Amino acid sequence: MKTGSLLLAASASGRMAAFSENAGSFLICESQGPYRFTFSDRNALVYSSDYVCHIAYLGENFALVGSYDSKTVRVLKLADQSEKNILEYDKDYKFSEAKINSETGRVVLYSYVGMRVLDLSGNIIAEETFPKPLEIIDTKYDQETGNIIVMYDVTYLVYSGTDGSLLEAGEGSLSVFDIPEFVPAGLIPGAEAYYCGDYVFVSPANGDALAYTLDGRLVRTFTEKGYMAEVNRLGNYFAADYVSTSGERYTYLLKPDTLETLAMLPGFLGEITGDSFGSPLLVLDDGHGHLRAVPLRDTIELTEMARERLAGRTLTPEELRIFRAG
Repeated sequence: MKTGSLLLAASASGRMAAFSENAGSFLICESQGPYRFTFSDRNALVYSSDYVCHIAYLGENFALVGSYDSKTVRVLKLADQSEKNILEYDKDYKFSEAKINSETGRVVLYSYVGMRVLDLSGNIIAEETFPKPLEIIDTKYDQETGNIIVMYDVTYLVYSGTDGSLLEAGEGSLSVFDIPEFVPAGLIPGAEAYYCGDYVFVSPANGDALAYTLDGRLVRTFTEKGYMAEVNRLGNYFAADYVSTSGERYTYLLKPDTLETLAMLPGFLGEITGDSFGSPLLVLDDGHGHLRAVPLRDTIELTEMARERLAGRTLTPEELRIFRAG
């Protein structure tokens, strides 16, 4: 006898206004405006919208979203990203975080259990299991050296991000995340602080992360669901790494002055040498054994690319119509 048990197929960060399904993939429109695609073989894609999308249709290669508040609809085509893949890894290897270091040419996959080091061709260089994983307090990636720091209560271990060897075993705390005095006392237990540029980002064990200037002025409260695991510079921007309650990894790209969110980067690992336009290439993990590189371009670069492609001509009325609708 069948019980009719429920199986989670897809989820959203807000209330759903509409959704469509095709072959196990979902298009979900949320009541705050964003709409997202969830796939069975890659990370979710999230798009912003100035209005709530009440109409959703997901086909095999195309999708459509529309709103009762707009006279236009958006038609989106599924792009083949395989040509952007830079390496493949064993998708059955379990890890919670991953980083890439372009200087050493290494990718490090790690968790509280252990780490695996790969070269940029996907070859396994080393694999290590951390001792006493149940006693580990935290694991951190050193952005400058590419090494992994494993922290216990009164001891620590440092593993090479190049060949996986144990570099140091010591006593004491290696934490450099001292909480500033101006942070409310109720947020301090279990919190971490990430100093980056002219800001300090405070990530409490429970609750919203906060960003302050170094003199104590509150700049932003991050209401995103998930845990802020790290903050680093990314060109002229800041990259705030998050881990969701379900273990998904994603990064928010923040403006350098207001810390406003510019984009969400699912599975972001780091950046490598830029493309022919000089733009840095962002390395993203699709969650299914592939790392791919996509360029990060500002509005000036995009304008130059458009001028180069137009070669002096102006947009046609049809091109203007498509641009305004998008």
